[in-house]
Amino acid sequence: MVYRLFLIVSVLLTLCCSDDNDGFLEVALIGCGVDNPLKELEWLRSEVEKRKNDSSEEARYCYISQFEQDGQTYFLYEDCNPFIDKVIPVYNCLGENVGFVSDANFPFQIFMERTIIFNPENTLCDLSEN
Repeated sequence: MVYRLFLIVSVLLTLCCSDDNDGFLEVALIGCGVDNPLKELEWLRSEVEKRKNDSSEEARYCYISQFEQDGQTYFLYEDCNPFIDKVIPVYNCLGENVGFVSDANFPFQIFMERTIIFNPENTLCDLSEN
């Protein structure tokens, strides 16, 4: 039992501490029936690639986070631009927009339990407190 726990913790630390992240924040996320949603969910991988290839100033403010609610995994397309008041869409594992932060289904408190899973290398966001 102790050996299994040690092995699991070792694997998670290896994944979390990778220096070769290519813009991805390597975290041990399991959701949507996959080990790594950023790489295994085609729609999410496409969105990340689109953001990585966007050289506009606006793209430097955008990032993606993930949270769990009622046993389901969801994704947020967030923005830290201080000059824009933006509605934050919520997507399910199929890439379908299922609501917005602070609507009846997704209270603002989800920000307290989310994990940032992608931000551009040249980000203008201070995500150290998130």
